Amino acid sequence: MRVCPNCAEVVENREAVKCPECKSQMPLHIRQAVEKRKADATAAKDIGPKGAVRVLPPIPQDAAPTGMMPYLKNGALLGFLNTVLILPPLFLLYLFTAPAAEFMILSKFEQHRQAGYKAMAAITFAGNVVFAVLLSILGAILLLVLVLMKNQFEPAQLVIAAVGIPILAIISFLYQLVIGSVYVFLRKRDEEPEVE
Repeated sequence: MRVCPNCAEVVENREAVKCPECKSQMPLHIRQAVEKRKADATAAKDIGPKGAVRVLPPIPQDAAPTGMMPYLKNGALLGFLNTVLILPPLFLLYLFTAPAAEFMILSKFEQHRQAGYKAMAAITFAGNVVFAVLLSILGAILLLVLVLMKNQFEPAQLVIAAVGIPILAIISFLYQLVIGSVYVFLRKRDEEPEVE
């Protein structure tokens, strides 16, 4: 049972479209008609020419950084971290901390799907170059200190230090290069399309 808003007539039929007294439309059917009209209009917008369904544009995602500078900066940060990690007393942990630092820097770009393995390789290369330069500088400073303190060291010890430091730098460089290469290889493999 409803009341007509126009003439206040009590309409017993709940499904009545019009008031039997004043012939005006009932509010429920007006609301339903408006909602149906809106739904039809929305559906019509999604239909393109010739009945084709319109393809909505993709949701914009976080794009990869442009240029190589962001990658080189992160590579320099990676080289600095590895240089710090190889110094005493952290040297014993270097085998574990160096991969952790490298993966931490490289994984920053995992969210950028456009940042592929070439960017990862750039970061790895820059990091290793910075690491080699910094470690060479530290080695030269250490040798200079040993030479200045030659009264406390035997000549054989100075020779061992002069040979051992470059060897250590080369081994560490190759170790980091292997770590970065493994990461780059895994990233490249993930980006390659699967062949069914």
